[in-house]
Amino acid sequence: MKILIRNIFLIYGFLGTIVAAVFLVQSNGSWMVAMESGGQTWLFSILLISMPITGGLGHLFFGDLVVEGQKHEHNHASRMFQWELGVFCLIIALVAMVMPLSGQVSLALVWSLFVLAAGVRHVVKKEPVRTWVGDFWAGGILLSSCMPSLF
Repeated sequence: MKILIRNIFLIYGFLGTIVAAVFLVQSNGSWMVAMESGGQTWLFSILLISMPITGGLGHLFFGDLVVEGQKHEHNHASRMFQWELGVFCLIIALVAMVMPLSGQVSLALVWSLFVLAAGVRHVVKKEPVRTWVGDFWAGGILLSSCMPSLF
């Protein structure tokens, strides 16, 4: 269980890469066409809905393992933060589930920028490489999947 919890964003980055690659191949290498022909929907399902659900449940029910995985000690403040972050993640996923694709773009921007900012913090605090690589990988794919809707 510890290995899964500590590497979950890497798994989501990998899944996002596979989905993006499949749609890119089908679209002859055009990112805009790949996203407009269903890639965006799939990436939002994985990275905007599934990833925050997994993260939210992880922070709510396995917060001690999350904190230990970052090489920190669990205390009252970290427990409060784990609960708040878990609820925030679940709210992001819930709102995304009830919005049409056009409304999900703004939410995906918020979530991807949050995940990328978390990655920066993990780098600054010298936390495990797998943490910030997963953040940058999954957050970067999600952010790039929003781009066709912005132009």
